[in-house]
Amino acid sequence: MEQLIVSYYEEIIRRISANPNYTFEPSDRQRVMLHHSLQLLNKEWNGSVGENFIGDFLIFGCLRYINQQTRFGKGIIQLNWIIGKKAIEAFKKRNLDYSYWNQQFKLKYGIRFLSKENAPLSEEFKTRERNRFQGEERLIHCLEFFLFNPLSKDCMTCKAKKECKQLYEKRNM
Repeated sequence: MEQLIVSYYEEIIRRISANPNYTFEPSDRQRVMLHHSLQLLNKEWNGSVGENFIGDFLIFGCLRYINQQTRFGKGIIQLNWIIGKKAIEAFKKRNLDYSYWNQQFKLKYGIRFLSKENAPLSEEFKTRERNRFQGEERLIHCLEFFLFNPLSKDCMTCKAKKECKQLYEKRNM
């Protein structure tokens, strides 16, 4: 999973900087930070940290710095700014509209981590994704990724079961 963060970070920086040859090799200190951050993320989100979560988390972090002038230049984002304890705290306090802004960022820079449209989603992946959110945010996420499964324990006990089931039935007609 640490290598996934590195590859996603590389892709983001390649797109932002318009430098297709950008590569990133984390230092020993950064590797420790990656490992520690993953432990914190998994603890905070009960092990539901997967590929989409990592992508959303990194994009969210980049959105915080993309328009700031730093000592490295405007739009230059260091890995340690978007992972770690402070980044996790900011992510926990994010607004419900963060998903919209993450999507806009991806569209603007042409970033695609995982093909939502074409990749078959395993039940394990769907379960992890369903458990990433609560309340209205969960409903929006499930509807966006078509995560409803009428046989899933998560879906059977969800408050938004009715809405998801209706969409599921329309989609499978």
